[in-house]
Amino acid sequence: MLESPSAILFVLSSVLLAWERILAIYCQQMVPVG
Repeated sequence: MLESPSAILFVLSSVLLAWERILAIYCQQMVPVG
């Protein structure tokens, strides 16, 4: 795997998006909305 800045930025952005979804789902399960 090449450690180029673009590849690192792509991985970081994808990880942040996944983490955001996980946090949203976790918060919805812990605190019922409605």
